[in-house]
Amino acid sequence: MEFPSILSATLIFISHSLETRIKTKASPFRAGEGQTAITYQHQVAVLRVTGLDGTKHYYVPENIRRLTKPLRKEAEKLTSAVNPEPLNARSVDKLLLESRKMADECLNYIKRNHELTFVESYNNFAAPTAGSLDSDVVVAVAPSKAAIFKGEDYKKAITVLSSMKEPWKTVTEDILPLLRPEEVVEFGPGSVEGIFDVILKALGEV
Repeated sequence: MEFPSILSATLIFISHSLETRIKTKASPFRAGEGQTAITYQHQVAVLRVTGLDGTKHYYVPENIRRLTKPLRKEAEKLTSAVNPEPLNARSVDKLLLESRKMADECLNYIKRNHELTFVESYNNFAAPTAGSLDSDVVVAVAPSKAAIFKGEDYKKAITVLSSMKEPWKTVTEDILPLLRPEEVVEFGPGSVEGIFDVILKALGEV
């Protein structure tokens, strides 16, 4: 029996923006009225990207120079161990976009070689990649509750918002109000018995 794939979008993670605003009176990055916008580009120091062709490591020298001395020493230990390639901070976003395509390539490879595939989202985002939306069932999980949706309906809801945000920038709270779950399962702490059976039943009805 061949099982379809599943996208698991969790609700238990707290969403956050890639841009953080910090109020400060004296800062080398100060902009405007004491507010500093520090983007992900200026926070990342070392990156690891894994694709079908292997794993590559990168580091951002200018960001490492911004670190405190104790943290800089630890970052330098890491870079000496993994021998990463230098990367300009402005190139970080481009690399992240490319890495999502690579993740989908890995996902397609896994789906070709396995009957049942689970993809877990992160940071409360609606989907980690575009390819993960090609799923038969979506399971949204909150503390003591799991809601099961048809993958096709979930993808349609994402499409409604796709002109405004990519799936990995859309949080599940934007999507779930547009949908009606096929099933809702409640469970107590440390007990999730029966949920997998409900998921398999939903798969059989797709």
